[in-house]
Amino acid sequence: MIQYMIRTTFLLLLLLADSISGKTHMEDLLLSNPELEIISVSNADQLVEIFATIPVEPSAINDIAWSNDGQFLGVAGSFGVLLFPLDSLENVSSLYDGSTARCIAFGRRGKLVAAGIGHTIHVWDLELVKEVAVLKHFAVTSVDFSPDESILVSGSGDGTIQIWNTTDYEIIKTLNTGIDDIAVRDIEFSPDGNLLASGFNYGLYIWDVDTVLNDNAQESIIPIISSGNTISIDFNQEGSLLAFGGWAGDANLPTRILIFGSNIKEIYILDQREYTNGVSFNMDGGILATGGDDEQIALWDVGKREKIIFLEGHSEEISALAFSPDKRILASSDFSGWIRLWGIPVKK
Repeated sequence: MIQYMIRTTFLLLLLLADSISGKTHMEDLLLSNPELEIISVSNADQLVEIFATIPVEPSAINDIAWSNDGQFLGVAGSFGVLLFPLDSLENVSSLYDGSTARCIAFGRRGKLVAAGIGHTIHVWDLELVKEVAVLKHFAVTSVDFSPDESILVSGSGDGTIQIWNTTDYEIIKTLNTGIDDIAVRDIEFSPDGNLLASGFNYGLYIWDVDTVLNDNAQESIIPIISSGNTISIDFNQEGSLLAFGGWAGDANLPTRILIFGSNIKEIYILDQREYTNGVSFNMDGGILATGGDDEQIALWDVGKREKIIFLEGHSEEISALAFSPDKRILASSDFSGWIRLWGIPVKK
């Protein structure tokens, strides 16, 4: 019912494309509606491209995210915000058009979706099929919801993090590292909602959410300082691992993984690229996908700390990566506007 209402209520991509560029370009499905295997360490070297599209030309894609049920792929880019329904990828819908969207996040209960657009955060209720809030925050770079969808957080180019409740969308708290000339690059709640990880110009900060909400924000910071900008972060499903990658000027910056236990410790995955814009764990945390300036996607065996395979197909710097919740698809995007889906077709 939700899918039908969204598709019939929101502006179709055709209208958006006509208003921006006058045309769309959709590649044919490389494999027609394939049944797909669950992606695991044992078969990840069999991944192939199953779908590719450039929804609006010319364009750039900044971020992608799956809805919690895996039925929609949300896309934020220079055209605004789009929703791709997985069961009918050609029937793309527009949530917002006219301005560049930097980031997008779905609530984990499937009710809300938010996007950062300029100096605002737009929030939509997918059950009510309407926009429910437009919030002010300077140069929004990242957004995320707490697991119960009661809290929305937004990161900013001025280095602040705003914490909002989703009842009346009032600000609960503003966080600041106290470091000058620092911007938030990415932000994400741990799966249990107890931690909030934030990537900054100079490293990674982890905040204890309960301490933050009890007015002791500075005491909650665990700084994980790296030698460069932390651009992308991702928790595994259990919350025991956190991957983060970025860039360090002319130097290569290895993608790192934090292991949470009685103490936090780091392991390194060698990732020979100067810029890492996207990191994504598969659902069991056994695989980490990374992508960046070399136009390739690298899949890593986390346990062995070894590369499994490079995926090639993008011809521009990769902007974002996201494994689907059903464990069967890896989505990737680049700054030339392409979205590619990767999977393993079931052998007949």
